[in-house]
Amino acid sequence: MKFLENRTKKQNLYDIEQTISNFADVIVIVLESNSAFTELGAFATKDLRKKIFVINDEQFKSAPSFINQGPISAIIESSPDGVAWYKMAAGGVEYGDAIGTIFPAISSAIKNRQPDNELLDMEKLKPTGELNRWAFSFCHDLIFSSRKIRPAELASVYNFLFGKANFDALKLYNALLIALGFVEKNGDYLTSTQLAPLLQIPINKIALQASFLAARHHLDLQHA
Repeated sequence: MKFLENRTKKQNLYDIEQTISNFADVIVIVLESNSAFTELGAFATKDLRKKIFVINDEQFKSAPSFINQGPISAIIESSPDGVAWYKMAAGGVEYGDAIGTIFPAISSAIKNRQPDNELLDMEKLKPTGELNRWAFSFCHDLIFSSRKIRPAELASVYNFLFGKANFDALKLYNALLIALGFVEKNGDYLTSTQLAPLLQIPINKIALQASFLAARHHLDLQHA
């Protein structure tokens, strides 16, 4: 991803993945490839274990391996429902197998990992400092409410809301939103792909969108 390529100039990929994982409520890892085992080792830190849900081949359930006695054991100690086992078929990635048998376990694990409600912290909405889920969601919601907006215009919105500051990280949030499919870049404009805002804020969303559209019309007249 371009987001990762740009970010690595300042930070290594491992730390980037750790930061992005903080956005997630659940991290599902299917152990069906060498890269998946690498991801398991990278994510099975003390801070993230409660979020992880591992899907593994039942033929290895009792194997005296480092995977079982290391990261999987640590995950189970943190969350007893953190691992599901089923009989993986050879070529299952291409042709399918019986993974559907553990869908109830996956659904239950996801429900058990729903985040607690948090109080809105206005400082966390600023795209400054380290990446965080609040600022990520708020950036999307501004794009969603505007229907379409240029990056420079989005920066102006932040300056209006929070005062003039260094919002260089806003480019990273935009790139991450695009990379994860929450936002699309259509010409000069950013547009949301979602049907609703990410943050659950008790405001009149129709009135907010109408305000953005009025401002958009005013700017278009100025540029005409």
